[in-house]
Formats: sequence, structure tokens, C-alpha cells
Amino acid sequence: GELGTLEKHLDPVHGDCTADIPCKYGCGRSFTVSSLDDHYRTCDKRPYICEYCRNFSSTYVCVKKFHYDKCPMYPVLCANGCLAMIPRQDVQKHNLKCRLLINCRYKFAGCTMKLGQSAMERHLQENTAQHLEMVEAAYQKLTIAYDRDTNKSRDEFRSRDEFRSKDEEIRRLTEKLEHSNQHCKTLARSVKSLRDEVEKLEESDDSDSDDDFPTTLPKQFVLNDFSDLWQSQEKWYSPPFYSEGYKLCLSVYPNGIGAGKHSHLSVFVNVMQGDYDDHVSWP
Repeated sequence: GELGTLEKHLDPVHGDCTADIPCKYGCGRSFTVSSLDDHYRTCDKRPYICEYCRNFSSTYVCVKKFHYDKCPMYPVLCANGCLAMIPRQDVQKHNLKCRLLINCRYKFAGCTMKLGQSAMERHLQENTAQHLEMVEAAYQKLTIAYDRDTNKSRDEFRSRDEFRSKDEEIRRLTEKLEHSNQHCKTLARSVKSLRDEVEKLEESDDSDSDDDFPTTLPKQFVLNDFSDLWQSQEKWYSPPFYSEGYKLCLSVYPNGIGAGKHSHLSVFVNVMQGDYDDHVSWP
């Protein structure tokens, strides 16, 4: 037929063509003339330019699934928790001035790490041994300096106050190390006791095959920032868990409570209101 008749026949609005036409972008699907335009706007194989860097072009699905993972301008959330969205290439620059970065508590011993709160907690947990070595090295260095200076005439010090300041600094550090060692030993004994209790509870759960109540007792409890809790005399609660249907949690007093205050680590098991209180046995 005539060209005008063909164009009218293929018109997506007024045309009467009902044949399926393959997608021109090669996605493998076919559509009627009236549906092609809608499909071209959403086809996964349609040409697409990254809206962030404006330098990479490919198919829509390639940009979304592969390019975004390495695009230098793609916005990522600040890992320190300040909620800022930063282009991937500027993350390191942002970390240098992020308002939520904090110094490591062992900065006095030589640790130079400066991280966000969550990253700092992981840093403290993963580097306990290294931090203790830093503290010991700082203590030894200070002791050596002290011994060297005390072997000299005290007249070499510019004033009596300077000598007293060094002596007081060593005394404070010595007391801090002694307290830390005592609490570490106490914490180790408490952890062993808790592990023994967990094993007993697990054995009890295994022997009671008819018990339908849930038990969500964790394999271990992690108490972060123990030194801060001890210094602030605050208590710590574990996440709630179930044991044979009873909802429980642990409470820990780093400085002790009652007769054990300032001399022991006090640990209690607390009963909480739970979902199965109407079904479990009560004394």
C-alpha cells in the first residue's frame, strides 16, 4: 500500500496493526504497536547513563546491578553513624572531619585510632591484647624514666613540684594497672561460672525432650566497656532470653552490691514478664 497508509496502520494510537513486534533493544520480548512505547520506557536493556557520575553508559540493568557497586560518585551512608550520604570517592575525606569520630580510650598508652562509636567498640573488642601490651609498655617506659631520674640528684629537677608530679603519675598508673588486673581476674571467674551454668542448662534442655517451651539462651554474653561501667558504678543488663519458657536476663554490678560492694563482681539472674507466663509452672 501507500506510505501514508502504512504509517497510519502502524500508528500506536489510531493504527489497527495487531502483530507482535520484537523489542528494538534486544530484551527478547515482543509487544503490539500500542504497547511498545510503554515497554521502551521500562525495558531493562534500554540505554541508560549513570545519573551520579554521568560518565558511564550501558543498559539500564547493567548500570543498576554492576556499575553502582563501584561508581565513585554513588552516595553511601557514613559508617560512623552521622547519617550523612557521601560520594564513594569522598568517604576517606569525610572520615577525617566526621563529627562522630572519637579517640581510642587507650590514647594515653599510644593508640592513635580515631573511629565512630560502633567501629570503636569493635576496635576495643578485637584489640584487647594489643592495648594491654601498650599499657604495660607505657608503664615500663615510665618506670625506667623514673628510675633514671631518681638515681640523679633531685637538685637537677627544676622544682620540687616537678619531682612530685612524676611520682604521682607513676602511682596513679600503678593503681590503675592493679585494679584492671583484679577486675580481669574477677571477670574471668564470672565468665567461667556463667559458662558452667549454660552447660548445665543445655544438658537439662537435652534431657527434657517433652518440653515445648522455647529456650533462647545464648552461648555467651558480651559485656562491653567494662572499665567505664566499673568507674561509673553503673549496672549492666544482658539482652532478654528464654529458658524453658521463663523470660530471664542477667544483671551485672561491676563494683558489687550489698556486702560485696567494692570487693566483688555481683551477677544476678532476673525473672521478667514473658509470653509463656500463663503456661509455665511457678513456685
